[in-house]
Amino acid sequence: MAEEWIAPLITGVVGACTVSTTIWLAHRSLRIQAEQAAEKERRLVYSRFLRATQEMSDCAERLLVQPSDTEGMATFRKARSEAAGILDEIRIVGSDAVQQAAEAHLILMLGGDIGRSTDSLAKSKARLIDQIRQELKWR
Repeated sequence: MAEEWIAPLITGVVGACTVSTTIWLAHRSLRIQAEQAAEKERRLVYSRFLRATQEMSDCAERLLVQPSDTEGMATFRKARSEAAGILDEIRIVGSDAVQQAAEAHLILMLGGDIGRSTDSLAKSKARLIDQIRQELKWR
């Protein structure tokens, strides 16, 4: 009599374990995909910010040589606006350390040091890149 219910019981237990394992693996896979997508988004936002601030720096250097360059001024303003907008994105997706470094870098650039004090800007940019690398675990 006991032999009659042992096989169905074992089959039921194995089936329940299989279903549970499948659900767990699917959930884990979705979580990993979401984490990878979030990291990719952060990388894109950070690289866009670095490009925009570099464009600001390049324009500022040209404007120091030719202050009356209206096209250069327009390009600088566009890059400044873009960098400020991307900074808002960094505030959403970035760690506190990256946010602070990005804000400090942009403030330094807007504070009049741009085009004059390349050493302080280089150090600021290096700190920002270091924070980005730490967050993305690229060390």
